[in-house]
Amino acid sequence: QFKLRYECHNGVDPSSDDVKQRLSRAELIPDHVQRALAKEGVALCFYNGQPTDLPENAHLKNVPVQGDYTDPRFIPAHGPYGITIQTLLTTPTWNHIRLFHSQDSRKIYIGINGIFYTGSTATDLPHEQGHAADYLFDAPLSDSDAFQKLNHAHTTRTIRPGQERSARREQFADWFAAYYVNASALHPDVRTYFAGIDTRIHILDVQDADIGIIAQALWDDK
Repeated sequence: QFKLRYECHNGVDPSSDDVKQRLSRAELIPDHVQRALAKEGVALCFYNGQPTDLPENAHLKNVPVQGDYTDPRFIPAHGPYGITIQTLLTTPTWNHIRLFHSQDSRKIYIGINGIFYTGSTATDLPHEQGHAADYLFDAPLSDSDAFQKLNHAHTTRTIRPGQERSARREQFADWFAAYYVNASALHPDVRTYFAGIDTRIHILDVQDADIGIIAQALWDDK
């Protein structure tokens, strides 16, 4: 049974193959992680139309997307968030996003109609779950000294001026997804770091642990 709560809006059929296919990708993340995310209120939201049609995203209508959306790895086949390369010629708005995590609503939004980003089909939804996991221990782990050192040493992303935090968030989500889908491809230092996170997620899963203490251990530079 799928551990994360999910909801369907604007005519999406929860029993459709489209929904089942995407749930199967999210299930690449193990049960204990899904349960920990669910305890923090994280949910999947499937929708038709534009994400800004949903009431909780109405304030984003026509708002330009800020972030690391010009990563050259997405060229020429796809842009991030399901945006084609032609769209990248101008700054995209949230109206056109098809796959993203929102910490405000604690939902992962998944557009069923139109473009669905498949630049890495094995890790697209696990990547978004990685964004949610970044916030599992209060402040984002991607802001910790330990992760910043790891990122500086091993990042695979092009970091542009003014986009350092965004690129770091994306790198965290990339590595989180890869740890559970294809850990052998990661640098040993990266594997060790995410193994530590996984251990602490296990603790959250099996007991009412003190999140503050666990978070401090993850933030500390060992």
